[in-house]
Amino acid sequence: RYKFPAIPPGVYTVTAALSGFTKVEKTNIRVGLGGTVTLPVVLSVSIKEEVVVTGEAPVVDTTRTVIGSNTTLEAIQKLPLGRNFTSIATTVAGTGASAGGGISVYGATGLENQYIIDGVNTTGVKIGDQGKQMNSEFVQEVEVKTGGYEAEYSRALGGVINVVTKSGGNEFHGDVFGYYDSDSLTASDKNEDAKAAVSLAPYAGPTRYDLGADLGGYLMKDRIWFWGGYNHVKRTEDTEMYTARSSTGTAISPLAVENDTKRNLYSGKLTFRLGESHTVAVSAFGDPGTFDGVLQGIVGNPKANLGTNDFGGTDFSAKWDGIFGTKFLAQVQASRHEEESKNYPLGSESVVSARNIQFGVSNWYSEGSPYIVREDYQRDNYKAALTVFLGNHEIKGGIDYEDIQGNYYAAYAGGARVSNVLLADGSLNYVSDRYFAKVRGGGPNCQWRYDANGNLVKGDYGTPGPGNAFGIESIYDCAGYEVADAVINTPETKNMGFFFQDSWKIFPNLTINAGIRYDDQKLKDADGNDRIKLSDEWSPRLGVVWDF
Repeated sequence: RYKFPAIPPGVYTVTAALSGFTKVEKTNIRVGLGGTVTLPVVLSVSIKEEVVVTGEAPVVDTTRTVIGSNTTLEAIQKLPLGRNFTSIATTVAGTGASAGGGISVYGATGLENQYIIDGVNTTGVKIGDQGKQMNSEFVQEVEVKTGGYEAEYSRALGGVINVVTKSGGNEFHGDVFGYYDSDSLTASDKNEDAKAAVSLAPYAGPTRYDLGADLGGYLMKDRIWFWGGYNHVKRTEDTEMYTARSSTGTAISPLAVENDTKRNLYSGKLTFRLGESHTVAVSAFGDPGTFDGVLQGIVGNPKANLGTNDFGGTDFSAKWDGIFGTKFLAQVQASRHEEESKNYPLGSESVVSARNIQFGVSNWYSEGSPYIVREDYQRDNYKAALTVFLGNHEIKGGIDYEDIQGNYYAAYAGGARVSNVLLADGSLNYVSDRYFAKVRGGGPNCQWRYDANGNLVKGDYGTPGPGNAFGIESIYDCAGYEVADAVINTPETKNMGFFFQDSWKIFPNLTINAGIRYDDQKLKDADGNDRIKLSDEWSPRLGVVWDF
């Protein structure tokens, strides 16, 4: 028996030779990401040295119960897919477009998948969407798990999209690539008149420049390999924004606006081969970008709509693989995932935003700066696993821990947003203020409630005013709250999990995969206290593979 337990996905040649026997060489052996290839080799007695070369087709993995598909870089480049690596997932059975965006796997929403790049969990921290952009030129192979995945995978109710990026080697390889498209490559809009009748701007296809290059090779043959790539994407979209409405609701004064999105995608990896049995891989990849244009599609003062949004982030990973003797494979990885989204309005953030509601129509337009949101998140992940090979058993156990930190800042320009109703005669009628509030020290004077008869019960101090439905004339009059310049949250989550699994090859054509996983999750408040705690989450796994 022989095993090669820690090799990157790719196409290999396997050669077996022994004195007195015919040398056997099998070529085109493709090892997929997360897969196992079983390759029988038979040596025949020979009285002369002879080389026999045989070609082998890709071998079906009959040791895993995973449902899904593996797609190599060569296949990705030949298929008419989008630039994003996740576009390959739509070619796998059981997947489709989710109504809320993203990829649906066997009915799950697009926010229930897990996205892994080089072992890093890059799933969006805030809502569970795709948290990292990466183009196909950076990808070596994509594995889409739609079901039946092992106990080591968790925190997904849909599918697992597992990606490994390119690595260097003992030869130099590189690419230069470019893409371009514009409005001239799209069909004409046949509905311009109908859109104009309802104050909708005509369609204008974006102009996109997508340029990049990558290079891989060695710094020291057989010992240190490198790979790096960069991709700049610029997308420009022309649109029209209406800056005012008449008293009858007719949109006037269209303003031409240019929306510019710029992304700088990059990825790099260093692989160190420390002797015959130990490998260390360090990688980094990122997708920072900037958007300049309409931050919110609200009719009104251009300054109330225009601004800049900075987004994206950089992920880091360091992984060690070590083989000990003929029975043990150890793996340890530490990684960090980062993402951010920060708005910077074109107008002054000190000017109070006014929301003027148009009489007779459902739309509204704004004066002043838009709603301001700035947020960034990071996920630190530490995991370790040990695999033991005992005869026909491949036993694996491991543990992983996630420390998720966030910073969330939200504010209204000027501290509040004033809402007015625009009447038919063109006058404005004040409706309300909207603001962020913080709780004061409390006390009986701030505690108002209704009794069983619906009457307002007064506190020990003060009397509520007649200014609104709750009897509080001012937010400072015994309401228990006061205006905050912004709301600032620092959410924190701790995830812990461990697993144990066994792949038992009972017969050459019959394998049982069994395992169990435990997970718990703690969501903490601003003071660091556990507010939500999920524990005792046990997940048994069982699968049978019969190669009839």
